[in-house]
Amino acid sequence: MSTEESEDYFIGSTHEDELKSRKIIGHQIKMHRKRLGLTQHGLASLSRVSRVNISRYEIGSTPARISHIKRLAEGLGVTVNDLLEDSTYQEEIPPTSAQTVAECMRQCRRIEAALRAIQDSLEGLVQEPPEAPLEK
Repeated sequence: MSTEESEDYFIGSTHEDELKSRKIIGHQIKMHRKRLGLTQHGLASLSRVSRVNISRYEIGSTPARISHIKRLAEGLGVTVNDLLEDSTYQEEIPPTSAQTVAECMRQCRRIEAALRAIQDSLEGLVQEPPEAPLEK
């Protein structure tokens, strides 16, 4: 592993610290994801981190890349510090809020599909204007 690659991982000072960090980060990712009513696939879409990596991070089998922690925090609407701290997330999101977030995401996907269909239709209508006949 190159120096550049190794710097992109959150690593504790000892093996025990690293394992503890993996568990903390994984727990926080999963807890925040579930509070928002997101699946791993949903979080993957929001954060541009693969579902496989999210799963590995949540169970603590793989150290999380720093760049992934940043993107996951952004996708979850929390700070990087929220994912690194060994504390229980206290703020309760009412189920109706989580359901609202999930419904908004579904609606956004439907709107995106409709906009793509409209764009495809418009592209078929756009034609080059006919050339004007040359005057003699």
